Amino acid sequence: MSNASSSTESSTDLHPSTSLQNTLYVDTVGAAVRREQNHFVVTGHSDGTTERLRSVPLPEVAPLALVGRVHCTMLALRFCPQETVQVVLLSPYGKVKGRLHGRHPANVDVRLGQYAAQDKSARRLELARRFVGAKVHNMRRRLRRTEDDTSYRAFRSP
Repeated sequence: MSNASSSTESSTDLHPSTSLQNTLYVDTVGAAVRREQNHFVVTGHSDGTTERLRSVPLPEVAPLALVGRVHCTMLALRFCPQETVQVVLLSPYGKVKGRLHGRHPANVDVRLGQYAAQDKSARRLELARRFVGAKVHNMRRRLRRTEDDTSYRAFRSP
């Protein structure tokens, strides 16, 4: 995938942020996120027992997304802004309800890359196709989840 023009375009080309790949989504109803040493630990409750669902090293988490009825300890929340880990609070349907971030939430290099990418019509078209494809994929996934949700079934007409 390398060509002669890639060396001149690499400084203005838009590269995806690695932080997008490290988002920790917690969407299990009743789950709790806590900090244990250098890890975020997600636990869940079932049949009166607490089960460790996931443990993720802190350096590997960029944003932390809390979806619906989940819990996050104050120790974990206080740690996030110190380490520039953004916390995004989402409704059960994915609507953003709030954000918690440290002093430097904006990334200037990402913004400059976005502005440079919009100047090239071929790159704009490629990005638009990817964005729409991802949106359709996520909407389809959400619809499947909603269809499987027992509370949703209770409101459906027979």
